[in-house]
Amino acid sequence: GRDKPGSGENLEACRELLQDPFPLCSVSAVDGSGFEELKRVTFQSLGIVRVYTKQPGKPPDRDRPFTLPRGSTVEDLARVIHRDVLEHLKFARIWGKSVYDGQPVQRDHVLEEGDVVEIHT
Repeated sequence: GRDKPGSGENLEACRELLQDPFPLCSVSAVDGSGFEELKRVTFQSLGIVRVYTKQPGKPPDRDRPFTLPRGSTVEDLARVIHRDVLEHLKFARIWGKSVYDGQPVQRDHVLEEGDVVEIHT
């Protein structure tokens, strides 16, 4: 959208015609701008969140996020990791926007986009 002259006006015309049934983002293949917004909007539209795991005393694994439906809990994440993790889950520590860093939470804590989860069994 941003690389072609007049693309801004075309984007606005699309918004008016479609009456925003879908989120629209402007991106540039030339300078790479807009791709972070596109990723964020895509995940919001899909109704999923990406969460990252970490082992105690180690940095989070940011290369392989778990994708879960929005509204998923620590228990849901443990189930996805492995049945044994779910069975032995005691609590988790979370780093994210809705908690203070390293906050201990129970299995029913709802995960947010970008949370880092340290599971304790």
